[in-house]
Amino acid sequence: TYRVKSGDNLISIAFRFDLDFRSLAIANELKAPYTIFVDQELNLDVRNISDLQSIRNNSLGVDAPSNSVARTQGASTQSGGIVRESITGRSGQQAWGWPSAGAIVKKFILGQNKGIDISGSVGDPVFAANKGDVVYSGRDDVQGIGNLLIIRHGERYLSAYGHNSRMLVTEGDTVDTGQKIAEIGNNPEGDPILHFEIRLDGKPTDPLTVLPSR
Repeated sequence: TYRVKSGDNLISIAFRFDLDFRSLAIANELKAPYTIFVDQELNLDVRNISDLQSIRNNSLGVDAPSNSVARTQGASTQSGGIVRESITGRSGQQAWGWPSAGAIVKKFILGQNKGIDISGSVGDPVFAANKGDVVYSGRDDVQGIGNLLIIRHGERYLSAYGHNSRMLVTEGDTVDTGQKIAEIGNNPEGDPILHFEIRLDGKPTDPLTVLPSR
């Protein structure tokens, strides 16, 4: 189980535990816009949520910013925003682009590094690797990747951008491939690094299998 903290939303929690947020929603009987509350206890056991195809067939929307952040108990649950489908549709198979021009200094290693680390200088631009919807903009100190942006691309893909010094988009924004969304910052060791991840159905996948050759 996980106890919801201020600033969490369902996608950021699923990301932290390498889960598909749709499975997490079903396991906790949550429907869009996935309103959660500070101190609410969520069930992380999604082993019985096996029919991913039926999950994909459910038209699960992207929660608007006013609904995405964990609310305090007793707050109104009336939606002040909208629930909308991702602009990229269901496949997520659009053309990907590199999020930064730097060199790879650490590759994806299953069980050790959930993405790739790209070198740069503090303030260098970070670009959206694909068009989609910003579904999280906040901090993730549990995994040590600091200021974190998560973008949803269709029904199956997420991309994540960590160690940002500045974040230039916020939850609910729609971004295009190549749009500047943040600026590179330092990792905990003080090195200017972009940590970049791609999740497929909630699971970390090697970004080099998706990104174009260069």
